[in-house]
Amino acid sequence: MHKIDLHGNNGECYSKPGKTKKAKCGICGAQMNVERNVLNSTTLKEILLKIKRKYDWFICPYFYENWHRTINDLKTDILGLEDETNDIMKCQSKLKKELGVAPKKWEVRIEFLKGEICCMKETLDYFKKEKNKAKKKIIAILKTHTAR
Repeated sequence: MHKIDLHGNNGECYSKPGKTKKAKCGICGAQMNVERNVLNSTTLKEILLKIKRKYDWFICPYFYENWHRTINDLKTDILGLEDETNDIMKCQSKLKKELGVAPKKWEVRIEFLKGEICCMKETLDYFKKEKNKAKKKIIAILKTHTAR
């Protein structure tokens, strides 16, 4: 069974020199190659400020493969859906609170809030299905491209 690490690295990471002995790819789980004591910039800010520092550069041997990039894109989609889900759940909670204190004379507002809450539930269900589809695609790709 392949485990999907949504919050792991994307197949490339940096470490202080000598701090990390080895690393696994957050996309496919492969042992990453390492280049030690690289002197260069690692962020856009460092590039713009022409700052260079020493670091160990870890990169997955499959980093440039299309299937690897596809999995990274799917992981990004899943994380985006999780963020949107959290935002909707917060909004839904606020609407339920507002609904709980709305006077009965606000019937139109109450019906509107109920409709919004119902629509949000449908959206959350859709997001859940999309995340599951993306996870299944990731697992299928990993089964095809990794020997475990």
